Amino acid sequence: MSELDPSLSSGGPYVPTTQTSRLAIFSFLSSLVCLPGISGVLGVLLGALALRQIQSTNTITGSNLALTGILGGIMNLIVWGGVAQHYADVQKHIDEPTAAFMAAYLKSEVDGEAAAAPGLRPLMRHGEGELIRKALVERFGGFKELGPRSKFDYKFDIKGEHIGTTYALVFNNGAPCTGHFEYATNEKELRVVGFEFTSPVLRDLTINGKSGLHGQSTPDLGDFSGGSNSDPASKLKSFH
Repeated sequence: MSELDPSLSSGGPYVPTTQTSRLAIFSFLSSLVCLPGISGVLGVLLGALALRQIQSTNTITGSNLALTGILGGIMNLIVWGGVAQHYADVQKHIDEPTAAFMAAYLKSEVDGEAAAAPGLRPLMRHGEGELIRKALVERFGGFKELGPRSKFDYKFDIKGEHIGTTYALVFNNGAPCTGHFEYATNEKELRVVGFEFTSPVLRDLTINGKSGLHGQSTPDLGDFSGGSNSDPASKLKSFH
């Protein structure tokens, strides 16, 4: 008889066993993972499915866990949505501070310091910036405009933002030059904090594989002044 009705052998009513919803668990865990967009969507979706599952039966629990997963997923989407919007804004407006720095820097060292982020200014005041500026003015003439942007890098970690771009630079005499720039946010505005120029017309500044302006020798970029293509080009740089 006890085999047919277990509740009679225990002296009380039969109580069904319960278990925590696996969907609720996965929803909570997904909301904690920092995968842009994906973890937030999974947190909300799995949490909603878990609540529906829990409401349909009395043997599955975990509604609080599912709700936490949904809220966490929403917060995840809000945070990463803000990061995506900031990324788009930076990419859209990065040309302005770059062109402003180049125009100011080739005009004078003082103007270049004013346009640069504070982290770059000490290097410029110690003379390296002025040496590079004079070399650029001598070899390229005045700065005309930014050419096409070939690269945009954006990374974010516990140390903050890491932003970098690479442009073709257009000068008055038409000499080829590529510029790589790094940026920092100063007073809520993006400013150049590091720069690097590469051009074959700077090759004579390279001595024994090192540039007299603290740069490094690089592969030849092609000839502009009529020299041999086997001559090394020169990379001038002034990173913070």
